[in-house]
Amino acid sequence: MIPDAKGDSPAGLDGVITVGAVDQTGQIASYSNFGGVVALMAPGGSPLRDPETGVPEGVLSTIELAGSGFTYTYYAGTSQAAPFVTGTVSLMRAVDPRLSASAARRLLQQSADPSAA
Repeated sequence: MIPDAKGDSPAGLDGVITVGAVDQTGQIASYSNFGGVVALMAPGGSPLRDPETGVPEGVLSTIELAGSGFTYTYYAGTSQAAPFVTGTVSLMRAVDPRLSASAARRLLQQSADPSAA
């Protein structure tokens, strides 16, 4: 079992917008951060393949191949979920450069879709 994110770094640090992960069905992923410090959830994918189609259920990501450039692959994890929130906060800060982390967290939580988890 994954421990409560409160004891992890950077997830448990003050001022951090801690992100959990949901799989393709919107359910909390088995590897997700959890606990009171988790501000919201984002797509993190699954390391599995769809049993009917064989299509990967992860988040399509880029990866650098040693010496031969970049390609795409599927990954799953909170490392896939966190960039969704990071990108969103970056766009929010582009509109309001003075936006604090706590204000961004509040806006994200107020606008999140609670049915997804």
